[in-house]
Amino acid sequence: MLQANQRVRIDGGDRGDVVGRVEEVRPVGELPAEVRTALEEWGVSRIAAITYHSSPAAQLIVTAVEIEGEWFDLDRNPMHIEVVGSYACGNALPS
Repeated sequence: MLQANQRVRIDGGDRGDVVGRVEEVRPVGELPAEVRTALEEWGVSRIAAITYHSSPAAQLIVTAVEIEGEWFDLDRNPMHIEVVGSYACGNALPS
């Protein structure tokens, strides 16, 4: 199960893989009503924020949504997310 402080590999297809950090995972029920309603219509159960570095100087964030146990980007393209470790006190630790 995806959770905060995990180190993950995201399959980027033709763009290549990235390794990032899960910053937060929330059930849709914890979101404000207007957001929750829209995501529930899509069948979303959880939403995750994942950061990664596209270059040494640029950190980006991607939002992923979970629908029926599968992860998707906000355009509903499938995302293959693999947990490869965890972070503690800012240091990567093997899983």
